[in-house]
Amino acid sequence: MKPQPTAHSSSKVVALQEFLPPPSIEETACAWFARLRAANVTVAERAAFAEWLTLDREHARAFDHLLAMWELADTSADLKAQANTRLSLWPILSAAGVLILGVVFTVALIA
Repeated sequence: MKPQPTAHSSSKVVALQEFLPPPSIEETACAWFARLRAANVTVAERAAFAEWLTLDREHARAFDHLLAMWELADTSADLKAQANTRLSLWPILSAAGVLILGVVFTVALIA
């Protein structure tokens, strides 16, 4: 799934992954999550993801956990946006209230 990073050493190409620990299941789930959200994800990549899910129950668990965190973050962002909208309406509503009170007092003074 991941491209093979390479380093040139003495005219010999060496795969850096030989020196790195294998990615954790969680890291692989994150990589799949990002790839599946890409606009140019291919049918072959979707099939490879489906196969990866079936290889180990921990794969599905890690991916489900990631989805739950993403949905929680998305919900949190929605709530924050709603709170910001409410806060930004406060000055307008305050000004409208002052204007209404002014009209009421003016009418009371005239009457």
